[in-house]
Amino acid sequence: MSVCARAGRAKEALGALRLMRTRGYPLEPYTLASALTACRGAPREEEEALEVFESAPPEASATTAVRNAAIALYAARGRADRAFALYEEMRAEGANAESFLESNAPDTITYNTLIAACVASNKSARASALLKDMIAAGVPRSERTYVSLMASASRTAPEGEGAAAAARVFAEAEADDTTGPANEFIYTALIDAQSKGGDPNAAFETYGKMKDAGVSPTVVTFGCLLNACRHFASTESSGESDVDPADLAYALLSEMSERGVVPNDRCQNALVRVVSEAGRIDDMLDEVKAIARRRGKFERTTLEGVVRALCRASYAERALRILSWMDVRGYSPSAPTYRALVQVCATEGQVQWAWTLHQRMRRLGHRPDRPTCSALTQALCRAAVATDSGEARGMLRRAIEAFERAAATGVAAEGEGETNAWDEDDERMSPTGMTVEQEIASMEDQSDWDAVGDWSLENDARGVALGPACPLKGEVAAAAEAKAKRGKVPPEEVLSPGAIRSLIAAAARTGELRFALKLYRSPGGRAALKPARVRGESGNAEDRGARREVFEVMCEACCHEGLVDVALEVFDDIKAHDVRVSKVTLAFLEACCRRSKVPEWRVFDVCAQLRHQVTAKKQARLAAQMPAKSRSHHVYGVVDSADSSDEDDVDAMNLPPASSDEDDASRPPASSSSSSSAAVVQDDGGGERRRRRDVEDKWERARRERSRHRARGAASAGSGGGESLDLAWLTLDDPYGDDPYGDYDSRDRRAGREEEMDPLQAELRTEGLGRGNRQDPS
Repeated sequence: MSVCARAGRAKEALGALRLMRTRGYPLEPYTLASALTACRGAPREEEEALEVFESAPPEASATTAVRNAAIALYAARGRADRAFALYEEMRAEGANAESFLESNAPDTITYNTLIAACVASNKSARASALLKDMIAAGVPRSERTYVSLMASASRTAPEGEGAAAAARVFAEAEADDTTGPANEFIYTALIDAQSKGGDPNAAFETYGKMKDAGVSPTVVTFGCLLNACRHFASTESSGESDVDPADLAYALLSEMSERGVVPNDRCQNALVRVVSEAGRIDDMLDEVKAIARRRGKFERTTLEGVVRALCRASYAERALRILSWMDVRGYSPSAPTYRALVQVCATEGQVQWAWTLHQRMRRLGHRPDRPTCSALTQALCRAAVATDSGEARGMLRRAIEAFERAAATGVAAEGEGETNAWDEDDERMSPTGMTVEQEIASMEDQSDWDAVGDWSLENDARGVALGPACPLKGEVAAAAEAKAKRGKVPPEEVLSPGAIRSLIAAAARTGELRFALKLYRSPGGRAALKPARVRGESGNAEDRGARREVFEVMCEACCHEGLVDVALEVFDDIKAHDVRVSKVTLAFLEACCRRSKVPEWRVFDVCAQLRHQVTAKKQARLAAQMPAKSRSHHVYGVVDSADSSDEDDVDAMNLPPASSDEDDASRPPASSSSSSSAAVVQDDGGGERRRRRDVEDKWERARRERSRHRARGAASAGSGGGESLDLAWLTLDDPYGDDPYGDYDSRDRRAGREEEMDPLQAELRTEGLGRGNRQDPS
């Protein structure tokens, strides 16, 4: 039984008890105490051992050692009523006993066990009351007593005052004559309390005092100091500290090597967490590989820190690989880790993984926060645009489902699911199965029992063990419950303005117009569509035309469905917010209005908005002193920025001389109204006409001449007169000296080769002016 107690073999210890009963051996106090001690940490065996204790005869169960072991098991199972009932029985028996040695009064181990249990459940006031009872009863204190009190003081102190509160308890321990001089056990406990209290500078000052006092640090001491380096990482990111936490951690490892202290897995995991929070990705991965190569044990918080560091650096695939490591080891990531994974996968385009992790997080009871829900919704909406129609509808259904579930249950508040330094120790176990406090306690050479596990004095239900108290958890849970009773959460509390706009546009584009209109008309949707200059909030700034896209998609979708009145409602919002939409959208709306039975003034209103946008665009170009357009796909050549003169009119005034005075007299002036429809081409800015190829130059001149010819023919048709067309100038730079409208076959024969028809002749032939088709203008 003693061997089972030391090795923690609960099943074997209970089997030995049954064997003793079968053979008729009497149950002794030492045997029962050893069996109770062996069952610590095994929930099923703990209950069976407590049943044995409750049914044991008084001569075996009434000793102090047995009751101390039972108190530890009651504390581990969360049965505060039975633990303190035993304590009160021991106090009553001690008060009635004639001598302390003959009584079963509480001793140092009893008080230390109860104080540790109160600290684990965040009941510092009750722990202090136990210390007063301990002093009043004249029970000597030990280092373990003040170690638990230092942890309690640091944990329950106001923010920023935990380290000072722990230091005051340490001073009381030094002044207590029953504890003796401070050793590595109590120094390490103070360093740990100051580190978790958020003051790493105080922890390193204590370490310096420890070395000055000639006390040698242990591997647990260095582990606590490495954890203190993590607080330097948080203060460095906020600009409050100039200390590089990673360099400080590596310096501690060097000092461990100089002192001959071998780092254990806890130290290596602490180093990885420090380097990951410092943002040194390469060093972090090197340390992870080193632990994996020597087959060390990874802690859950270590792998979570690696995943979050990779998420912050936007390494989605690497973060997913570390997540698979956690799955293999049976670790379940916390809610903040899931949210970081979903957010980085959505941002990096891993839509399927983002959705899978979101569903996995939901099954575990975790809620996404607003940035996570917004990133996932936007990623699904982008995927709904980039895929075919069937997959697009599936992606949109997922986006709507994520939004509606978040609206029904609410989103996670900031910090929800985060663990503090005290909670991490309850979850993080070393290879020996001990937390930091237990490792510290293991340095003390005394046979003492610990309160293992979590314990709450307010919950006395049998078989219920609550986690360590965290004020934020209770507040968040209460707020979430109250919000669930009020009904659905408004869209603006679930999604960011950009995510709301993406969801509206994707729903309208994919055919879910009813949902799009519902979200569009909600207060959150209205607020998301207001430009930043109107709303005045930085969270709703311009996002590269996303707001314009929503208006265009909604207007066009309503027109496609025949909902012209709803399309005009969207059009009114366009005017109210002064958003510039596509001219195609407005033209489509105008056509739908003309076909529908809407008031005529609405058609004019759409046309006016279209003219307003064109005018505003021109004015903006002038105000910005943007260069005038030099090219256009409507005409050939260089576009004239000044429309006060028409080059065709100028050419019409300088017509070639007529062959007779009668023709000259009968020739009317060129019509400016008919010639103004021709394209205006001018010289380049330098005043020199650009040299073009011969064929292109002839083609352009022929187009102008054809325009003048048509204008003159129209003017002279009424008078019956005709005119002869002089096209001799078209023979410029002709190497053969032939008329370009003449017989090209003869020219080709003289050239001694056959040539294809050039573009000029092809153009002129289509107009009836090519070779073989010369017509008399009259």
